Amino acid sequence: MNNDNPVLRKAVRVAVGAAFIAPIVATQPSMAQVTGETYVTGTHIKRTDIEGPSPIISLDREVLEGSGFNTVADILHDLPAMGGNALNEGFTNSFAPGASGLDLRGLGGNATLVLLNGRRTSNYGFAQNITASFVDINSIPIAAVERIDILKDGASAIYGADAVAGVVNIILRKNFEGAEIGLGYGDTQDGGAEEGTFSLVAGKDFGKTNATFILDFFDRGMMYLTERDFSQTADQTANPATPEGFSFTSSFGNPGSAILLESTGDLVPDPACGVQPPSTFGPTGAPGTTGEVRGGRCRFDYSAFITAIPETRRAGFIMDLEHEFTPSMTGFLELGYQSNSTYQEAAPTPLVTASSFEFFGDYPVVPGSHPNNPYGEDVALFYRATDAGPRTQDISSDTSRFLAGLRGSASVYDWEVGLLYSQNKTDQDEENYLGGAQVQNALNNGTFNPFGGATNDPAVINSLKIDTWRKSKSELTMFDATITGPIGGWELGGGAVSFAAGYEYRDEKATDTPDPYTQANDVVASGGTSSDGSRTVNAVYGELATPFTDNIEMQWALRGEDSDVYGSHWDPKVGIRWQPTGGQLYRASVGTAYRAPSLVETNLGNTTSFVNASDTVRCDVTGADQDCGGAQYQQNFAGNPDLEPEEADFFNIGAVWQPTESVSGGIDYWYYKHDNLITNDTQAVLDNEGTNPEIVVRNPPTAQDNALGIPGEINHINDSFFNLAEQETYGLDFDAKYDAGNWDIGFLATRVLEFKRKATPDDEFEDVLGTRDGDVPYPEWKAVGFVNAEMGDWFGNIRLNYRDSYLDSTTDPDDNDVDIPSWTTVDLQVNYSGFRNQTWTVGGSNIFNEAPPFTYDEFEGYEVGIHNPRGAFWYLRFKYNMADLL
Repeated sequence: MNNDNPVLRKAVRVAVGAAFIAPIVATQPSMAQVTGETYVTGTHIKRTDIEGPSPIISLDREVLEGSGFNTVADILHDLPAMGGNALNEGFTNSFAPGASGLDLRGLGGNATLVLLNGRRTSNYGFAQNITASFVDINSIPIAAVERIDILKDGASAIYGADAVAGVVNIILRKNFEGAEIGLGYGDTQDGGAEEGTFSLVAGKDFGKTNATFILDFFDRGMMYLTERDFSQTADQTANPATPEGFSFTSSFGNPGSAILLESTGDLVPDPACGVQPPSTFGPTGAPGTTGEVRGGRCRFDYSAFITAIPETRRAGFIMDLEHEFTPSMTGFLELGYQSNSTYQEAAPTPLVTASSFEFFGDYPVVPGSHPNNPYGEDVALFYRATDAGPRTQDISSDTSRFLAGLRGSASVYDWEVGLLYSQNKTDQDEENYLGGAQVQNALNNGTFNPFGGATNDPAVINSLKIDTWRKSKSELTMFDATITGPIGGWELGGGAVSFAAGYEYRDEKATDTPDPYTQANDVVASGGTSSDGSRTVNAVYGELATPFTDNIEMQWALRGEDSDVYGSHWDPKVGIRWQPTGGQLYRASVGTAYRAPSLVETNLGNTTSFVNASDTVRCDVTGADQDCGGAQYQQNFAGNPDLEPEEADFFNIGAVWQPTESVSGGIDYWYYKHDNLITNDTQAVLDNEGTNPEIVVRNPPTAQDNALGIPGEINHINDSFFNLAEQETYGLDFDAKYDAGNWDIGFLATRVLEFKRKATPDDEFEDVLGTRDGDVPYPEWKAVGFVNAEMGDWFGNIRLNYRDSYLDSTTDPDDNDVDIPSWTTVDLQVNYSGFRNQTWTVGGSNIFNEAPPFTYDEFEGYEVGIHNPRGAFWYLRFKYNMADLL
C-alpha cells in the first residue's frame, strides 16, 4: 500500500512538532518525509506511510532545540497528553529523588513504557512512592536525541509489559558526519536554579564504518522555597489566595510542645514559645521558627531549609558504531554512560517515629527528672532539633548501556538480532539525621536539652547523629530477534501482505538496600525501604499488515509473555487506517495491555513510610484538622509475591484533515479501562478497616476520646499490596495549524472527558476529573498554542502553555471547596543563523513570571506535579557546526 501524500504526512507529524518550534520544521527533511520503507514506532513492520492506525506525536531534532528546555524530561512533561502524576525533580520529599518519570493519560508513571532506540532500558534504582518502578528520563541527555516518538495508545501487543497508556520511544543520533558544539546559560529572573550546558557531537564515516560520539554536560543550581515570594514562608495567612488565613507551619517547633503524661494528658506549648525571638537557622538567613503558639502547639516555619529545586550535575557520553560487513549485513554497537548527581536539603529533624522512642514509637518521652523539664512530670515531646542543621541528601545515579547486534536482509526479508545489558546504580548519602536510641538515651540522662529554645553543645548534637544511606541497583539483560517481510503469494487489493515475528528474552533484577538504622526503623522521622528481586520473561510476538485496497489497511498484532514470577499474559491489538483522499485520513485501534507487578511490589521487605490521610473514624466525630487529613501517619507494609498483572482495555478513533496546503488539523477520541490495579491505598484502608486493631494500630484513647466514644489516635498502619483498584478514563486530543509560509499559528490540546477510580471492586466509582485526588491533580484541559515567524536568517516563536483549574482535595479552614485556578505561561524564543555555521538563540520561559497557583494540599503551597515554581527563566545559547572538521 502506498497512498503517498507528503502534505498529509506533514499534517499528521509536523502540526504537533510545530507547537514547540516553527514552520521551518515542515520544510526541512524529517522522519515524516523519508522515501522508501522505514521502521515506525508502534510496529515491527517496515512502512512507506509513516502515519499508521495508531496516533503518534513525533518531536524531531529541530523541535527539541526550539523548545527552550535543556532536558528531555522538561520537554515531555509539557505535552498535553501527559498527566499530573509524572515525577520530576521538584518532588524533593520523594522515595525516588533526583529522577524524572512520565505519565501518559494520567494512568500512572509505571503505565508508560520508555524505549531507547526501540528497546527497553533499565529502570531507576529507586522506586517512586516505594513501589512504582520507572525509567529515569534524566539519564538521557538531550544532545544525544535525534527524535522522540510518543505512541498514544496501548502497545503491549507490540512491546509487551507496561505499555498500558502508550510508549515513549527516544531515538538517538547516529550516522553523524562532522562535529557540533553547543553552549548555553540561563538564569531565573528572581534568582536560583540557574542552568549551564555544554555538548559535543562528532561523527565520521570510515568507508563501511560510521562512528558517532556524543558528550553532554548539564548543571543546575539550587533554589530554596524562600527564594520565591509565594513560598517564602509556610505561614500563608497573608496570602490573598487564603483570605480566611492558613498556615503550613509545623507542629514540631523549637521551642516545642509536650503532652503531659502524668496529669491532664493535654498538649501544651513550651513556656518559652512566643517569648523567644524567631531563630535565624537556615541557609538563606530567613526565620527558622515563628515562636508562635497556634492550635495549642508551638509552630515552626520550615521554608528556609527546604529545597524547591535541587542542585543537579550531569555528565554523559554515548557512542554509536555501525559497520557494513556485507551489502546484506550490518553490525551495530551502542555504548552509553550517564552520571547524575543531585543535592537537596530538608528541614531539621522533628523528633517523631523511631522504634526506640518510648511513647508508642511516635514521640520521645522526657522524664520529669530531666534537669530542664519545665513541666515537672514525664512528657511526650513535640520538638525539632534545629541544632542539628538541615537534613541533606546527596544522590548519585550512574546509568550504563551496552547493545550489540546484527541486522540484514535475505531475499525479501529483513532481520535483526540484538543483545542488551543496561544498569542503573543509585546511591543516596544523608547527613544530619538522628538515631532514635541516641536521642532517647540523651533525653533520659539529661545531656540533651529540648526545652526553652536552648542551644545544645555541638558535641551532644554530634553524638545524636547517625550515618544513613541507601544503595540500589537495577539491571536488565535482554536478547531479541525479529524477522519481517512480505508473505509470498499473499496479495490483496492494496499490495502484498507483510508480517513480522520475533522472540524476546528479558532478565530483570533489582535491589534496594538501606543502612542498618533504617532497617531497624530507628532513624528519627524517616521511613525506609528495602527490596531484592529478580525475574525472567520469555516473549513471542507477531504482526500482520493487510492492505485490503490502496487506501484501506489493517494492522493485526499478538504478543505473549511468560514470566517465572507472574505467569503468562497474551495481548492482541487490531488497527485500521483509511485514507479516502489525499487530504483525509481516518484511523482506529483497539486492544489490550498489561503492567507486570514491579520487582519492588513483589519483593519489598518490611518497609516504613509516612502518609497523609484522613482518620475516618475520628474525623466523622471530631471534624478536627488533625483527624481529617492534616496528620501524617506511619505506614508499615511488605511486598506480595502473589500479585497478578494489571490489565487494560483501550481503543482509539481519530481523523486527520488537510483541506488546503495551508490548513491542517486532527482529532482523536481515546478510551482506557484499567483494572486489577495494584494498590496499597491507605485512605481505603482507613475508610474500611479503621477499627481493625490488627491493621490500624492506635494509641490508648484519652479521657476526651472516651467521652466522644472514639478510639485513640493512630499509631501506625499495617498494610500490603493487592490487586483491587480500577480506573477508567476517556477524552479527546486536538491539533490544528494554519501555515502562511513564513509564519504559522496553531495549537495542541487534550480534553479529558472522564476520569473515575475506585479503591476496591465493591466500591462505587468516584469521579476525580477536575479535582486533586490524593497526591495527583486531574485537570480537564491541557493545551499548547503557538505563533511562529521566519524572516531571512531570523526565526522567532511564541508559545502559550495552559493548565486548567481543578478542585483542591482539601477544603479551606471554613470547610469550603477550594478551586485551584488555571495557570497560563508564555514562552518566547528568537534565533539568528546569519553567521557561517553558527546559530545564536535567546529566549525566555514563563516570561511574565507567573507564580504557580496556591494549593492547601502541598506543604510548598503549590502543585509540584504540574506547576513549576521557577518563574521567568532567560537563556542564551550558541551552536557551532564544524561540518568540515572531521
